[in-house]
Amino acid sequence: MFIIPMSSLQETPTLGLGAPQPKAQSSFAQIFNDALQNTKDLQAISKQDAVDVALGNADNLSQVMINSAKASTAMKMTVELTSRVVSSYKEMMQMQV
Repeated sequence: MFIIPMSSLQETPTLGLGAPQPKAQSSFAQIFNDALQNTKDLQAISKQDAVDVALGNADNLSQVMINSAKASTAMKMTVELTSRVVSSYKEMMQMQV
């Protein structure tokens, strides 16, 4: 019996939901702004897909649902990241120096 080695498996593609890979010298603010822009773009695509479905112009309903799930996941990630940043800020402000 032949077993396929792990090194020959291809890397799975990402969905593009997370923040872009940080570039050299990128600040947290730049990474956060890129993530917010990505979320706004996904929301706009999902909104346009919803309009197309309502008008009967959508050809591929599965792609509409995928875009909707991407937008939902990106929004959840953005809300979670924002709440964690605020929580971390509050915790730092309570530290005694």
